[in-house]
Amino acid sequence: MKNFLLAFFVFLIYSVFGMWYHACVIKEVCQDTSEVKQEAVIVDQTEETPVETDNSELIKEESEPSFVYKKGDLEFNFPDNLGLKSNSDAVIFPSGTQNFNKSIFDFLNNEQDKELIITGLYNPEEAKTDKQLGTKRAGFVKDILVNFGVNSNRITVNGKESEFNFEENGTYSGGILFDFKDISEDRLKAIESGIENKTLYSGFGSKEFSADNTLQAYARELKNYLDKYPTKTASIIGHTDSVGDVVANDWYGMERAKNVKQYLESQGIESRRLIASSKGETEPIESNATLEGRRKNRRIEIKIN
Repeated sequence: MKNFLLAFFVFLIYSVFGMWYHACVIKEVCQDTSEVKQEAVIVDQTEETPVETDNSELIKEESEPSFVYKKGDLEFNFPDNLGLKSNSDAVIFPSGTQNFNKSIFDFLNNEQDKELIITGLYNPEEAKTDKQLGTKRAGFVKDILVNFGVNSNRITVNGKESEFNFEENGTYSGGILFDFKDISEDRLKAIESGIENKTLYSGFGSKEFSADNTLQAYARELKNYLDKYPTKTASIIGHTDSVGDVVANDWYGMERAKNVKQYLESQGIESRRLIASSKGETEPIESNATLEGRRKNRRIEIKIN
């Protein structure tokens, strides 16, 4: 019996040691958790993706910014720079540029007399195959800003040939230049034309109303426009798809128009200068036979009178 207990005890110690050796030495799952967290932060800081990121706070706040724009009192700082891919019009938005869209959006909202100039670079080697590559890269950035809610008429894009070399992995940190300048008279006409005939889509496919970035930016522009032209008014017209009852759709269109009117009033526009009405399902711009067509028919049109 004594020999049996001794043998069992030795077997137990050997089993525990074997389990520890397999887990910690072979599988390496026993490392300190603080090291694991630190490695995750490093990966997150250096990860790059050519798609739009969300608007969370900037990463690597303790590091020196690699993207800086400064002109007078205006300054933008980002821990990472936008980047290019060789022979591609896609622009890389690293993790440290997560607040990029909102920064541009907020500035243009607050400075209604400014427009943004985006210049995309391309090197001489790329010019051999596509001299429009720089403009396409600038357009890529413009599309992201427009999707975020920036008025497309307040962004100008162009390209420029420049001497630079891509890294071995085919990427280049930089290559997108920004500048802000006063809106010219020619550009002002295009901007005002867009204000005078505006179509809004987001948030109007459901009964619940929410002012998205596009409407927020438009409210600022419309207020400035109506202040400039004190005799003009704005008609807000609600449209729906053909799903459901005609009378009900007319009601939905009116409710959505009234919601937009109330929001515009909350942004400082006088109620007497805003007229809400509904066309319901009577003026579709696309076929109601498809999902995409119905989505486009659910809209708000704002026209200046």
